[in-house]
Amino acid sequence: DCNGITDDSADGDVLVYVDTDGDGFGDPNNFVLVCSTAEEGFVENAEDCDDSNPEIFPGAWETCNDGVDQDCDQLDNGENCSISLSTSDAIIKGDGGLPSGGQIAPVGDLNGDGIIDIGIGGTNLANRIQPEGHVQIFFSPFSGVLNSDDADVILQSAPEDISGIQIVGGNTDLHPGLSGDINGDGYEDVILGVHGNQSVGDFAGAAYLVYGPIDSDMDMPTQADSIWYAETEGDYAAYSLDILGDVNGDGMSDFIVGAYRHGADDSRSGAAYLLFGPAEGDSLSDADVVFYGGYNDNLGYEVASAGDVNGDGMMDFMVNA
Repeated sequence: DCNGITDDSADGDVLVYVDTDGDGFGDPNNFVLVCSTAEEGFVENAEDCDDSNPEIFPGAWETCNDGVDQDCDQLDNGENCSISLSTSDAIIKGDGGLPSGGQIAPVGDLNGDGIIDIGIGGTNLANRIQPEGHVQIFFSPFSGVLNSDDADVILQSAPEDISGIQIVGGNTDLHPGLSGDINGDGYEDVILGVHGNQSVGDFAGAAYLVYGPIDSDMDMPTQADSIWYAETEGDYAAYSLDILGDVNGDGMSDFIVGAYRHGADDSRSGAAYLLFGPAEGDSLSDADVVFYGGYNDNLGYEVASAGDVNGDGMMDFMVNA
């Protein structure tokens, strides 16, 4: 027992485990006692669940549902679980006219069939000087390999609206209480943010509100149910926005729009505009509540629903600066 005494006491020894595959984790069923630190091929932990495979050890990257527990957590999935994109249930590909993936978001049930639909933002690069933004809506369920022009609905913005459209909708399945029904008609709605909109001036920005159900292509500047324009030029309004659920307790969902570059003389103090449903109006200056930042705060660069944080039954939200 390595203590220098030939008796039955047991101190001075080190229990080590065989590390056959060299991954730094030992076999709990294969161990020996040594008189000092472990030699090569042995380690002092017994955490390996398969000492014959160097790719299987605690913390390894898990391949989902392949019948192998790579990370030794006794599950075939987990925090480090990955699936090859080639095995996806559905693949949506862009093309030269309507490239996809600038933003992807669940947008609630826009066609009223009870299933959450998907919105994909992109830019029409055929016009690189004034790239048009658009959102492709795919009604769920869908599967297989699809192209951009397979979208059920395309929401087209103005030429100057710029790419990187923000897409937000309700999602009560994933977030209880986060309904996207802004006007209270029982259908989910969707809001698009276009920070390049020039109706008030260069990069003033705007938010397009479209009430569901939606069943055909729409031209946003002329067909959106409500358009909320920035206060001033250069605001980058709707660079960030989110549907919040019911913030003020009137039973209808509300939403928030960030304008992180708002401020006189390019002070970038920023602003965030809270709008209560049904949100009828056309200027963010008419928002129900406006939060203004201080000099160089960039308030509203991100705005987001927070759920019901304090348990009072009304939804809460976050604004960063």
